[in-house]
Amino acid sequence: NNHNAFSRFCLDLHEKCGLGGYLADRFNYKKLYAGSVLLNGILGLVFVAYPTFTSAIALWVGFGVSSLVMNYPAHIKIVRSLADDKHQGKIFGFNETFVGLANIVFGAIQMFVFTYFAGGLLGIKASIIVVSLLSLIFAVLVWFVIDNPDENKEKAEEKAPKESLPKMTGADYLNIVKSPATWLIGLSIYAMYSAIATLSYFTPYFTEVLGVTVTFSGALAILRLYGMSLIGAPLGGFLTDRVQSASKVLLVVNITIVILLLILMNLGASTSVGTLIVLTLAISLAVYIGRGSYYAVISEMNVPKRYTASTIGIAAALGFSPDLFQFVLFGHWIDKYQAEGYNNMFIYQIVICGLGALTALVVLKIKNKKQKTRSKGIERRVEQRTEQ
Repeated sequence: NNHNAFSRFCLDLHEKCGLGGYLADRFNYKKLYAGSVLLNGILGLVFVAYPTFTSAIALWVGFGVSSLVMNYPAHIKIVRSLADDKHQGKIFGFNETFVGLANIVFGAIQMFVFTYFAGGLLGIKASIIVVSLLSLIFAVLVWFVIDNPDENKEKAEEKAPKESLPKMTGADYLNIVKSPATWLIGLSIYAMYSAIATLSYFTPYFTEVLGVTVTFSGALAILRLYGMSLIGAPLGGFLTDRVQSASKVLLVVNITIVILLLILMNLGASTSVGTLIVLTLAISLAVYIGRGSYYAVISEMNVPKRYTASTIGIAAALGFSPDLFQFVLFGHWIDKYQAEGYNNMFIYQIVICGLGALTALVVLKIKNKKQKTRSKGIERRVEQRTEQ
């Protein structure tokens, strides 16, 4: 619990000040990213060598810095740079898919190593060593695979020196904090991430309220988590690029989740297994479609690429804040009100997804307003040239 508290402290620090985003925009994000993976590997090996309570507290703070402050905003900036604005949906959708696949592979490797060494303390140490060594290997791969932004900038400046951009300043950072785009992106992430957290309570809801067997609930949970995430994220990215709007996809997704949750709330103990399967998979698919789309809102809001990491760093403060309170809140409701606690949970999520739908509408309104202004500007310039 103490370790988790210190890790949460680092997460809270990162989310509140967006320090990682500022660093990724201000300095070479490739070096920051490779350094974060390298540091993870080193800290893991140190933890195995010195597994004391005091060292664990210090190391968990270090993991918070390497994994959250250094890694996450730089990762999003790198992913965004891999495609132009017309294909942001696909690139972020496939990013979520490959992150999911990597989780499965790394989890399987750790489980194999843990079992091979007969579990217990030796198995835990062995699995940590293996993952740490993999981190060191991937740090080297990152260094050679990812393009160096400084070299790309120098090439761009040689071709168009007048268009070269200065590094991030404190004033730029304050403008990002005050920008409506930053908070709309955060709200878009919040609605979907909150829904993902709510999905984790489907298993106890089915067993404790609807009377479904634990085996069935567990199997459905695996299908919901891995099957739908691998399908939904790339589908969300494809749909985003297809309609050229992440907010349109998120609008439909949020409304769909609201409708399906209302249906789920009114099911009884006599509900057929087929109905539960269809509803669960439909809600999960909608959530992961939204997860594959929400990062693309940053392009839809025309956030400059040089501000990507800082914007995401601040938006994450809001977007991933359910980690800080939602599980505690839901646990309190369930412990105190039993079955009625689950209804409170669903009502909460319905309200949040309603807010997500409203956020999508606001993004669309701002986008349409900018497009009209841009069109009028073009028409005005054409008229001026015609008069000349």
